[in-house]
Amino acid sequence: MYQVIFEDSNGKERLIGTAYDEKGYTEIVQEFLEEHNYKSYYTIMRNSETGDIVLDVGSHTEFFIIRRVRCGDED
Repeated sequence: MYQVIFEDSNGKERLIGTAYDEKGYTEIVQEFLEEHNYKSYYTIMRNSETGDIVLDVGSHTEFFIIRRVRCGDED
């Protein structure tokens, strides 16, 4: 499972959704962008030092963080 976190330009993080797979977290990010009338012309995906996936959708100061979380049924 993945937590989808939005990090604003002040570095404040907030959970915006959870997903079971890449398709799910991609949809959560896209819905968030649409709700905020933001048109992304590119997405840069990188891995952070903590193992999170960081998505830069073009704002340069706001990011999406995809954090894998373990469920009780995972080994």
